[in-house]
Amino acid sequence: MEKIQFNKDNIVYPFDVEGKESIIYLYRDLNVYGQDVLLKYFRDTNTEQIINDLYKQTFDWESYIKYTGRIISDKTLENKRKKLEIIPSIPELSDEVNILDSIYCNDSFKGYTMDKEYLKPIPDDMKKKKRIQYLKILREKIRKLNECGIYIGDFNSKNFLASDDLSIVKLCDLDNMKYGDLDFDTKHIFIQYYEEEDTNKEFVDSFCFNMYTIALLNDIAYDISDILNSGLPKVLNSKENRDIFDSMIHLDDSYQYKFLIDNIR
Repeated sequence: MEKIQFNKDNIVYPFDVEGKESIIYLYRDLNVYGQDVLLKYFRDTNTEQIINDLYKQTFDWESYIKYTGRIISDKTLENKRKKLEIIPSIPELSDEVNILDSIYCNDSFKGYTMDKEYLKPIPDDMKKKKRIQYLKILREKIRKLNECGIYIGDFNSKNFLASDDLSIVKLCDLDNMKYGDLDFDTKHIFIQYYEEEDTNKEFVDSFCFNMYTIALLNDIAYDISDILNSGLPKVLNSKENRDIFDSMIHLDDSYQYKFLIDNIR
């Protein structure tokens, strides 16, 4: 992973402007990559610098930055930088992540680039059979990473990129992962719901992924109340899954490391 200097003139257009911590752009630096890539640019403490760096006449950045998202602290930004630096040293992540290089501006860490060729966010209109296939692929990745002490802590369709046939599925938001002494930078809404002492951290990915599974297969908002009130989708409504679902009221010692997607009817 190289340290690439940011050039605002290389921004083609906003790719995803809804992130609370960052904005993702289509970025064109043919001298470095030879193709368009995605650039995840974090919001830092210098709001004016963000406006100056990212302003495009076709988009009202000043209003957007003022009223949405949040400015992340220098400490959080440093935590993310450290995670990106250690990712290449973790063999288990080599085939899972979609991160190319760290991005710097005036020697300050700003974000990172990701490959976009053949990959795109999971579409909202994905058929249920394909959603199940996609969830099974993610489940295997989660198990593999958890066995190595890597925890994602946040599951939504924008945190993954995939080819149309799902032959390639990549994680693209691991700057928030938990690994060793580097904790989650932003606690997922399902983690925040519980008190720190009531959280079974080793099972957090299983818990959050089960929530994500229900939301995706029931085609509902990714909201804890809506998910718990919606019940299990028909395809997952087995005795074993009902027991898992009942244990999902709290992420404490009563919750076990189990996946709903393992018990397809």
